Amino acid sequence: MHLLVKPAGPDCNIACPRCFYKCKEALFPHAPHRMKPEVAEKLLAATSITFQGGEPLLMGLDFFRRFAGKGAECSLQTNGTLITREIAKFLAKEKWLVGISFDGPKAIHDSTRDDSFDAALRGYRLLREEGAEVNVLTLVTSENVKEPERIYRFVRDGLDCRFHQYIECAEDITGEEWADFLIRVFELWEKSGDVRTVSVRNFDSVFNWMAAGMRSSCTSCTDCRNYLTVEHTGDVYPCDFFVEPKWKLGNLMENSLEDIVRNPLYAEFGRRKAQIPMKCRECRWLEFCNGDCVKNRLGGDVTKLCPGLDRFFAHAVPRLKRYL
Repeated sequence: MHLLVKPAGPDCNIACPRCFYKCKEALFPHAPHRMKPEVAEKLLAATSITFQGGEPLLMGLDFFRRFAGKGAECSLQTNGTLITREIAKFLAKEKWLVGISFDGPKAIHDSTRDDSFDAALRGYRLLREEGAEVNVLTLVTSENVKEPERIYRFVRDGLDCRFHQYIECAEDITGEEWADFLIRVFELWEKSGDVRTVSVRNFDSVFNWMAAGMRSSCTSCTDCRNYLTVEHTGDVYPCDFFVEPKWKLGNLMENSLEDIVRNPLYAEFGRRKAQIPMKCRECRWLEFCNGDCVKNRLGGDVTKLCPGLDRFFAHAVPRLKRYL
């Protein structure tokens, strides 16, 4: 069982204008939001934990030390600004995978992430110096969608990072813009000879399905029961995009993980992925997309990214087949 844990809830030390989770403060009005030790203890029943936010490092290092050597495979997604030498040493020693958000070089990043580039870069360098495993997550918005080559080179060369993940801000860009971005990154990735040396998760997901029948991203799965989201209170939801009262599955202080997984509401949520229109069922790329993320579907229709995904798959799939 994989848990996506929000130990500090929606709290963050920077104010990103496109943060999708900031609005969840309305559900938890008594700030600051911090997970209590008794709730954290319940997380140890999981086999895999990703700490996310908000900003999880607001919890301080002592909170994370309680998970060291307890059996769960842990990872952390952070804005990087709160990383100290001590935190970097801990993450490297415990072999936690760390994802840091960079939306591009300084000018782009600062425009989308509250002038946090310098602090994030310091944190990133500390992690690399201590030997921690680090990848970079880039949110693609209207601010940077026209700069795919610049962003790719910055992550590959400026950060010397070989593990890239690009996530579309579907509320802010069109499907066509998303396709243009991915195709231009793909062209540079292939022409630069990076196919076997730089991992781009968006491309890995397509290739892994063709090569091994493996789903490596939840958006390509046929069912939406891929993980559970745990808020600082112990409240559990099926997905962090659906932390809403109607989708609350239980609370770790009242329900076991086994009982939460068996909740009929979780099964209902999972089935929504397969509820796609006929246009999707007849699509030649259905096996790669499976209707995309439910949050991107418009009133039960196809995903708003559909035209772009069609173009991207038409471009990438034939080329990736050459590497099978």
